[in-house]
Amino acid sequence: MKILIFGAGRSSVYLISEMQKYCECHSGIVTLLDQNLKELPAALKNHAQTQYVEESVGNTAVVSQEINRSDLVISMLPPLLHVAIAKLCLHQGKNLITASYVSEEMKLLDAEVRKKGLLFLNEVGVDPGLDHVSALDFIDKIKAKGASIKSFKSHTGGVVAEKNPENLWNYKITWNPKNVVGAGRGGAVFLKENQHVEVDYLKVFSTIQPIKMYNEPYDSYPNRDSLKYIDKYNLHEVTGCYRGTLRHEGFCEAWDVFIQLGITDDSKVIQFEENSTRQDFLAFFLSKKSEKSTKEVFLDTLNITSKNPVFKKFEQLNFFENSTALVLHRGTPAAILQSILVESWKITPSDNDMLVMQHEVDFELNGKTEKATSSLKVVGKDHHFTAMAITVGATIFEAFKLVLENKTQLKGVCIPTEKILYAQLIEGVKSHNIVFDEIWGN
Repeated sequence: MKILIFGAGRSSVYLISEMQKYCECHSGIVTLLDQNLKELPAALKNHAQTQYVEESVGNTAVVSQEINRSDLVISMLPPLLHVAIAKLCLHQGKNLITASYVSEEMKLLDAEVRKKGLLFLNEVGVDPGLDHVSALDFIDKIKAKGASIKSFKSHTGGVVAEKNPENLWNYKITWNPKNVVGAGRGGAVFLKENQHVEVDYLKVFSTIQPIKMYNEPYDSYPNRDSLKYIDKYNLHEVTGCYRGTLRHEGFCEAWDVFIQLGITDDSKVIQFEENSTRQDFLAFFLSKKSEKSTKEVFLDTLNITSKNPVFKKFEQLNFFENSTALVLHRGTPAAILQSILVESWKITPSDNDMLVMQHEVDFELNGKTEKATSSLKVVGKDHHFTAMAITVGATIFEAFKLVLENKTQLKGVCIPTEKILYAQLIEGVKSHNIVFDEIWGN
């Protein structure tokens, strides 16, 4: 048995660890292919049943050769790279698993994948992935009671486990930083009281729903197109359907300032002098008032005082002093902001992240309206084995076992919304201490 994993970055660590253990027990070999393997935790290096290929996925000859040698392929690469890998898997007759949303290009491969009797299983990470699995399992339990579901809400977020005055944003980057900066860029749409609510990008982070989980307040901002999940989850009778992303309370209000000032724009390139600072960068987006400092103009623009939590957050990122130099001097505003946040929000050995998820369902049973919630909290072990890596890795690892052992009976380009998949996956992740807490009743 030979398993090939493309991508050995931050989200892959737990998956690699579990795969190495599996190969030890089943006389298997796992091959890791990434252009940079130096950042792998020491515990994952020099493993007897692991082959390390430090190469770019752009090297088609090497990539094709490794796929040909493997029994199953897992891609943990950025979504844009999946289709190229998928086409090589299709050509060589190999099953493929990814943690990413199914793209239109991937969907177009479905007929050929079915014809070859293969399975390309996507959306088996956290969001998407664990969200599907847990939501569908919970919905089944409610429907099994004979209830009629009226409203479905689902919220997921990766945040810091413990609030810290040295990190007023209460956020550290534990996944693709480009996605952090570009969050909400496509706007959002959801169903509320039987009406479609469309939210423009400029309003995504001001259209929040406060929720409470494990006695902690969070803000949920709308995540992309919630209407798709009415079909995916067979919720055609609902009058409300909402999917949101969670952040600690107060994050969204401050992040919205970046958006309103145009600092998350990714469409034009700007340039700064070599000795420019973060203050120069922020000043670029504020109305020029030569007699006032950047701090004063910022406060005037937002009509707030220096005691406001939003100001404190920006102050902590060193936007109001000239001692913190820019790392990136030329790029889109979003790219320069990303370089700042990667530096300031880098997860350190003393940090622990947390994955939180909650499904809220309003349903009618025996003429009464009731509510049930299913909640999850997973805390990371350290800055390598983060909660994000654990939950992504556990879900995709359990999916890998189902595909390898042919327990899915599915072919084509699929996601885990079929009962034969999600019913087994929700049981499988329990062995990784991923267990949802359910509360029934108002």
